[in-house]
Amino acid sequence: MKKFKKIIFLLILFALAFLVACGGTNNPPVEPDGGGQSQGDDGGGSQTVDPPKETPRFKEDYTPTLFSNVTYEEKKLVEGLTLFTYTVTKANGQICVIRCLEADLTKVDIKAGTKDNVSIGFDYSKTTPYAAGLAYKEATGKDVYATLNADFFGSICVNAFVKDGFIVKASHNDNNNYDYLNSSSDVPASAPMLFGVKGVTAQVAPIIKYEGDITSVPVKKPVIRASLNYVITAGIKTMETSSSFKIVNTTLYLNSGDMYAILDVSKGASNIEVLELNVATKQTTLNPLASGKAYLYCASTNSDAASFLNRIAAGEKISLAVASPDATWDGYETILGCRQALVIDGKVADTVKLENTNGAQYGEVPRSAVGVNLDGIVCIYAVESLYYGSKAHDGDSHGCDLNMLAEFMMYNNVINGANFDGGGSTQLVCKVDGVDQVLVRSSDTGSTSLTNTRLVMNVIMVTEK
Repeated sequence: MKKFKKIIFLLILFALAFLVACGGTNNPPVEPDGGGQSQGDDGGGSQTVDPPKETPRFKEDYTPTLFSNVTYEEKKLVEGLTLFTYTVTKANGQICVIRCLEADLTKVDIKAGTKDNVSIGFDYSKTTPYAAGLAYKEATGKDVYATLNADFFGSICVNAFVKDGFIVKASHNDNNNYDYLNSSSDVPASAPMLFGVKGVTAQVAPIIKYEGDITSVPVKKPVIRASLNYVITAGIKTMETSSSFKIVNTTLYLNSGDMYAILDVSKGASNIEVLELNVATKQTTLNPLASGKAYLYCASTNSDAASFLNRIAAGEKISLAVASPDATWDGYETILGCRQALVIDGKVADTVKLENTNGAQYGEVPRSAVGVNLDGIVCIYAVESLYYGSKAHDGDSHGCDLNMLAEFMMYNNVINGANFDGGGSTQLVCKVDGVDQVLVRSSDTGSTSLTNTRLVMNVIMVTEK
């Protein structure tokens, strides 16, 4: 018995000595050096890889100045699309609710919506965001998860606009007045911005890059006047278009010697068939074609384009790609016009405090905006304010001015972001648990009806990939 107790005692001493040698029972095992490679591994064995670090939801080491007490709820709508509902306290104590859709373009798409899903031949007819989504689904068979108004609601888009690879509007409105302080001017203090998608990449940027003070006319004028065009490819032949070389489906007035082709564009910008190729022998008027077809027009004065067309035959396939003067927007399939720059290179744009159009400095305006964050995720923002339309009840959330929205987007780790049209145009519709719902009501109506809202020119949509 004594011998047995002695053996037990020695075993206990041995166990204690082993624990001390390992550094105690509370210390985790130490990973070997070598970037996660196991000890003795020559590079061909198993390796331990650290998981990717997730970007913090809010900007670290930064204290907001225009709001506080941010809380949020999140809901995954579908794989790659999450709805965040942020509740913030404004500096004046009012409560503002900011909705944000975060879209991962590797899992969902972002498309432009129009009335009847028209691109070529779009006549600037207006529709509701929800109806634009329905038209897209009917045309493509793909589901639409969210819709929000984009460019302005007037008689024409304010800025350049590309839908499904086709240029709807090549440039910004240009009334030859570039001074934002002039009341007749239709430009913001910042450069008019564009939001665009190319594959799984998105960006917010002006139509061309600029240097210097964008509020000055010499800097702003070339940005406003810049224009998108196409690069046309036929076999190994390529050509960049100009203003005398158009692809349209409208009434065309031709002079003798002008060339035109009739195209089948029903399969998209990258797969176009040339149906006919003609030269006008006299002054001629061409009427709009049926849906899915378009004219390729070349003025007789454009000798380079005429030479290019002379080398194309009926039945040949051509493709189009959007091009911009300094390559900023080359190859983008979707481009939607924004208004004021809000965040540039991770900082609130210097011009935000100078903006003086569309209620920029008024704190009760509904807002629509878009940005791209540190991880390349597209962030679509919508702020409801029925106070703007005098339809609010006690407990309704308040709007915000551009300064606060810009600061919140920066705080939310947006790198570049810009303002869409707001006010009564703002209406956000999302498919939540399979049911389409109005999450941000238009201040024009205060209604949760999907179609009881202001008609708008175009829409940003999150769609099935």
